[in-house]
Amino acid sequence: MLNYYTHKEIDLEKWDQCLQRAPNANVYCTSWYLNIIHPGWGALIFEHEGLYHWAMPLLFRRRGPFLIHAKPILAQRLGIFSIEHDHIDLAQVFPIIKNKFSVFHYPLDPLKGTMTPGLQVVPSLNFTLPLHPSYQALYSRYRRDRKARLNQARASNLVIEKKNEAGDLVRLFKENVAPKIPGGVALVTYQRMAQLIHHATSNKSGFVIQARTRQGHLLSSAFFIRYRDSLIYVFSATNPGGKKTHANTLLLDHVIREHAGKGLILDFKGSDEPGIADFYCSFGGAVEIFHVIKYGSWSFRNYLKVRKFLGKKEQNR
Repeated sequence: MLNYYTHKEIDLEKWDQCLQRAPNANVYCTSWYLNIIHPGWGALIFEHEGLYHWAMPLLFRRRGPFLIHAKPILAQRLGIFSIEHDHIDLAQVFPIIKNKFSVFHYPLDPLKGTMTPGLQVVPSLNFTLPLHPSYQALYSRYRRDRKARLNQARASNLVIEKKNEAGDLVRLFKENVAPKIPGGVALVTYQRMAQLIHHATSNKSGFVIQARTRQGHLLSSAFFIRYRDSLIYVFSATNPGGKKTHANTLLLDHVIREHAGKGLILDFKGSDEPGIADFYCSFGGAVEIFHVIKYGSWSFRNYLKVRKFLGKKEQNR
């Protein structure tokens, strides 16, 4: 039987053992990653004979009288993991979700099994590039316009270096990416970005790479994590000077060259924004589909309507 576990009730060692045996495990759901991006996370767990056989992390917050599970920040997807390597029907999960949450947005792997009324499933795009071939073979699959931009970047004589320190990348993100994000970025998110970088670089599971001018001016930076056979492009930032010189193209090409032939898969992470999706495809990235499951209660929708009405009424006084 599935049960809800609070964070204090979760045995983190058992949790990570379950993920290690699950074929669809991802880095976003490891205990260390969850502890950073959402302290106090809970989970649905089926435990039998001292093992977690089935696990589903839950990252939620309270809004007024409601529990809200929003689409997570800093995690492309979450997941449902089973050591039996089978897929759990959402029909088994939905009654628990409906009873506990007023809003539920949850990104996870492709779905199998029975769907249930009241639960919306929205497909979303991810992009991956197998790095098994040689660099020459990978480069030959770049689109013509990406090759042209790469040549422009190389002509700018930029310097590529690894610098496993969070400050520069977080500042670059805050100045150049955050202003374009609807609703802005909370201060705690920058702190968690820095924590992710510190943890991953400290245990050598991740790295930060930068592109600078010969004079030392930072143009572009990106953070990668290696998990199983995936090299994950976690987040990046580029300033106007970097866009002009196509510094981010040079960064990704450098990472592809450095890891070519090593049996990894470069995971660009997803984006439904056409320009970003086109950028990933131009490196030869293949499209993968994952899903976001959504549920919203009528009581929460009414709550938002009342809040909006009262807000307008207050403004008109």
